[in-house]
Amino acid sequence: MTASGWEWLAVACVLAVLDWITVGLHARWLERWLKPTTLGCLVVAAALGHPQHAGVHGWLVAALLLGLLGDLALVLPDEPVRQPARLVPAGATRASADSGRTTDSGPDTDSGRPDRPAAGAHRPEPASADRFFLLGLLSFLLGHICYAIAILRFGVDPLSVGFGLILVLLAVFAFGYRIIAGGHQAGGALLSTGITCYMVALGSAVMLGVGTTRLLIAGGILLFAASDLVLAGDRFVRPRGYSALTVIVLYHCAQGLLLIGLLR
Repeated sequence: MTASGWEWLAVACVLAVLDWITVGLHARWLERWLKPTTLGCLVVAAALGHPQHAGVHGWLVAALLLGLLGDLALVLPDEPVRQPARLVPAGATRASADSGRTTDSGPDTDSGRPDRPAAGAHRPEPASADRFFLLGLLSFLLGHICYAIAILRFGVDPLSVGFGLILVLLAVFAFGYRIIAGGHQAGGALLSTGITCYMVALGSAVMLGVGTTRLLIAGGILLFAASDLVLAGDRFVRPRGYSALTVIVLYHCAQGLLLIGLLR
């Protein structure tokens, strides 16, 4: 990497730490600026780099640009896109949706208030937030494909790729099916299909990244997978208070390690 590239990478590191603090403080308005700006600096750093392996540079820059687009899609909605939409399955009765109502006499006429969801129930997210989430999902899916091609151009060892496949299968059997099921409940067949395609793209990148036998590349793509698993688990399985900070720290570290590893 050139000296200018290292300088831009250093700026990105500073912005990333500020973004982590912002996420920890729940300062959403500031996160909207810091998160995409951090990726923008990584894009510039990658563009200024001179990789030793032919064919890597363009795919790396494309992957980071798609990551920037995905970041913009996830920070543009007014509310954070982190909580899962707990929708009532089709055909469920009003009694089951209301968590314990035993009467079907309609609205609560005694109190004069309309029928309301049970206490603690999650409201479905606005359609606009769902569209932004799907745009982000598509952007990162294409980004993982670009990373996979860049890693292939870098060079892989077939035996190590097999080891990467084992890691991917273990993750799918441990977590993947629950995330797909949660996505289907939250957004139907379209969302669950998108999640499945995303897992295929990410799994391919993980297999190839481990197959390079390079610590920075393998570590970067594994951190990316861990970040995505935490994010998907928080959104589609069970929300956790620490998820947002965990996701952003793993995500920035992953992008930085992949950038350095593929340019060396």
